[in-house]
Amino acid sequence: MREIKFRAWIPERGIMGSHWELRQRINLGLGRFSDKTVFMQYTGLKDKNGKEIYEGDIVKTDYGENRDIKGKVEFWEGHYRLYNPGVSRGITEVMYSHLYRHWEVIGNIYENPDLLEEK
Repeated sequence: MREIKFRAWIPERGIMGSHWELRQRINLGLGRFSDKTVFMQYTGLKDKNGKEIYEGDIVKTDYGENRDIKGKVEFWEGHYRLYNPGVSRGITEVMYSHLYRHWEVIGNIYENPDLLEEK
């Protein structure tokens, strides 16, 4: 069974709050989150370095016909996918757990949006 975890982008402070930080904030009654706070769910998958993959992460992969694919992780039609809207045709790759050894989290769409720009 997949572990249910979240993290949050807090734009007012310009920080990404980890799952642990969110739990501490809630447990200590440190107030509410703003309407601008963006919550991202853990996919249940880890990259080749053991880093947890969340919605909103930017992941690079090298599987499939020796090509590099880079995209943001999003939940779409019942599964997680990598999607790069900056590429003219919009790359979409379904994330399969048996291919995790080819993935690497290189950032997220809030702190590193330039990573998705087409070169």
